[in-house]
Amino acid sequence: MNNELGKELDNRYIITKLLGSGGFGDTYLAKDKRLEWHECVVKKVQLNKIPPNFIDDVKKRFREEAKFLFLFEECDQIPKITDFFENNGELYIVQNFIDGHDLSKEMDKPLSENQVINMLQDILEVLEFIHQENIIHRDIKPQNLMRRQRDKKIVIIDFGIAKLID
Repeated sequence: MNNELGKELDNRYIITKLLGSGGFGDTYLAKDKRLEWHECVVKKVQLNKIPPNFIDDVKKRFREEAKFLFLFEECDQIPKITDFFENNGELYIVQNFIDGHDLSKEMDKPLSENQVINMLQDILEVLEFIHQENIIHRDIKPQNLMRRQRDKKIVIIDFGIAKLID
């Protein structure tokens, strides 16, 4: 069991579930006390797990991810960022929760040509929007493509290694 469950962050977010873990941090489902217990996603980077000579670069990338998410507010196929803060040597980004599943769950059975075409069109529309902002995602894979439950649209997540291009 994760020791973060039930923890309150920034006097606002209550951690309810671990969604995933990476080398330098974790992603959680949380409830926002200020927004009537609205579900959200909290992405955390633990700076104490990062070699000291990389901390400034990680902080810069994390701030860039937050900035990119703010740029994409008008696209409903990219999670909206609702908060960004640093606390006790950890960085946090809070985003809207996407109720659905990642596309790896759909890759265990053959897809028809029409299904593949529709999926690619949905993904490419979002990528076109991102690229118009001169940003490349750099980590498109089934785990970073969520099929939203309410409308079956694909939502692109995890802009952790996205990059602004000139």
